[in-house]
Amino acid sequence: MDEVIKEKKHKVIIRCDELANARSDTELLSNLAKQIGYIPLFQFMAAINHMVDMAITATTGQKAGKYWTSLPIFTPLHLLQILDLLIH
Repeated sequence: MDEVIKEKKHKVIIRCDELANARSDTELLSNLAKQIGYIPLFQFMAAINHMVDMAITATTGQKAGKYWTSLPIFTPLHLLQILDLLIH
């Protein structure tokens, strides 16, 4: 592989061993994002959703419902968004 990319001006090398050894989808996504310099805002949004759920529970005494508690932290769309940055 080194021979193939040696002449290229712009290179992105993704260490697949780190991705393959990830223990969860979130860890896989986070490792990939770090390797290419992407700051994943969806983890931040999941934390916001959790805080809103806690606030609703604290003020009403009832859970906010499935919407707030079942939002996925990782989806294939997130992976595509990260990889799309490499093309543009």
